Amino acid sequence: MAIKGSLEDISLSSIIRLCCYEKKQSCLRISHRGRKAALFFKDGQIVHIALDSQEGEELIDELLTWEDGDFEIEQDVAPSKQTVAINIDVGVAKQADSNGENRVRQPIITLSSEVFEKIGSLLCHLLGAVRGRCVLIADRGGRLVHWQGRIDRDKAISIAALISGSFSATAEIAEALHNEGETRQFRQSLQEGEDFSIFSVPVGKRSILSLCFNSDSKVPLGLVRVYTLKAAGQIQEVLKEDIAEETTGVQLIEDLCQGVGDALNDMFGD
Repeated sequence: MAIKGSLEDISLSSIIRLCCYEKKQSCLRISHRGRKAALFFKDGQIVHIALDSQEGEELIDELLTWEDGDFEIEQDVAPSKQTVAINIDVGVAKQADSNGENRVRQPIITLSSEVFEKIGSLLCHLLGAVRGRCVLIADRGGRLVHWQGRIDRDKAISIAALISGSFSATAEIAEALHNEGETRQFRQSLQEGEDFSIFSVPVGKRSILSLCFNSDSKVPLGLVRVYTLKAAGQIQEVLKEDIAEETTGVQLIEDLCQGVGDALNDMFGD
């Protein structure tokens, strides 16, 4: 089954990251302003690139500047030939920012490369499921952990800090309203706008997962909530496997488990 979408909803670098991470034979076909491109993947690498009548590794630089157009991913498609061998680090590190400068996407909080790629893949899946604008994970101190979507690094850092501040403010409201024995914090947050909305859920006591999606999205809000909570649970499982030394280890894992469990219980019951 083919996966189809628009480059206005998810960046090409994110799609390439996903195709490489899954390590399956697949073909990514892209249409952009009358031009056609195809990237073939095998064993976690790009093995062939074709753009109109051209072939070669140097084409990746041009493709990563495409910000609009349609894409389609076909699974279990064998490459017609093998002309390049581009690994995931090269393939996604060359995305140009708005000033035309190449900027490597790296988290502010360091995770192991394997965990970073797994979380990136989960965020890509979430974006695709809800046709979101962007998605990011921030810690409660406002530091950026990871992000995906059509948003540059500096803006992602700023949004992470603002979301953290927003959660701190709502926590104070909950503290002021709570009665004896009641929960002292809100476990979900929805900020609705005319053009887009942001849905955020805490992942434990130290992290926040936030999804920005168009207000006229065809995906019902209930499904947005379900997909986001599901992604939070999956991220929790990935972090169990390997948390970098820069994080707080066992305590963070316990917080993640408790936070996601509480959010799921709020929606679906025990």
